[in-house]
Amino acid sequence: MTRRAALSVQVCFEDSSQPAGSTARMWRVPGTDGPFAPLPAGVGAIRVHKKSLFLNGAGHSKRNRVCLANAVDWGLEDVCDIYYARGIGDDGSLFCLRLLLNARVSLKPKGSLNHQHYMRLVRDAQFHAAHLQATAGIITPLHYGMWVMETDWAGTILFSLTSWAGIPYTNLIQTKLDTPAMQALVAGTFERLHDAGIQLDGRIAHQRAFSHVLIDIDLFPSKTKDKASASIRSMRCFIAGFADGSKHACKRQLPVLPLGTLVPTIPFGCQELSSVHDLLGFSRAERVDPKTFVAEARDWHRRYWTRAQLAARINAGQHPHSRKTGSASSH
Repeated sequence: MTRRAALSVQVCFEDSSQPAGSTARMWRVPGTDGPFAPLPAGVGAIRVHKKSLFLNGAGHSKRNRVCLANAVDWGLEDVCDIYYARGIGDDGSLFCLRLLLNARVSLKPKGSLNHQHYMRLVRDAQFHAAHLQATAGIITPLHYGMWVMETDWAGTILFSLTSWAGIPYTNLIQTKLDTPAMQALVAGTFERLHDAGIQLDGRIAHQRAFSHVLIDIDLFPSKTKDKASASIRSMRCFIAGFADGSKHACKRQLPVLPLGTLVPTIPFGCQELSSVHDLLGFSRAERVDPKTFVAEARDWHRRYWTRAQLAARINAGQHPHSRKTGSASSH
């Protein structure tokens, strides 16, 4: 039996003038009735601790911690970015709250930047409900819908609620943690997204787009206070923010691997994955030495797609060797 979603939750910002919190109620997202993920059982409150409010910096799109006192006037003028918070549920579950503060004032001018932020949150929620059910909690965050609450410190707050998925990859690029294994994880996650028939925006035109890539890292305890000396125990990768997402039938001809400059004449076949490949530095000559690597990679990719297409035909109720498209059998 499907568990019924909670329709309200207490949200507390510890460093606000209302530390006891406000009751947030689920808000109907225009254009969709969901489905959205239900809150974990037993979560009646979400607490945002001090130093848990963030803003992605202009230009580099790295995550920066900000003070709540500097955020309470958000939306009273047109602004370029929105704040988001890391919340902790009663059971220890982690949440991301993307916040539209002073919403009754900030969202009225329809041509404003503030209204564009609102529309992007709505489109993201719509896309999750329509197309990301199969990837939720695996390579995309769980989406719990949009919520609204009244406060005495930032008026009406409208926010989207998703699972917390980690650190933006933009914060990790060119650090000690940005290992070949992490780069391969990012590349593989984009491939899995495309295998699921989804693309993020079709372009990935700049490294800033990697702020949509979130790395959930579990570090071995460091023997010193220097965080840079910590090493990775395990990591997962998620892709978030699908306001510009779309369905996609990927036609890539190459895997997203460090192929170097050995394949200049072979079309990649997919603009988004080609951009990911280049932005990860996989096109640099020094990434590959043996010339046999490209042939082996292409052969692996051909066999991979042969298996994937075979599985797709079987799942669609077709004979494994049939090339005809048919309707899926009912069960």
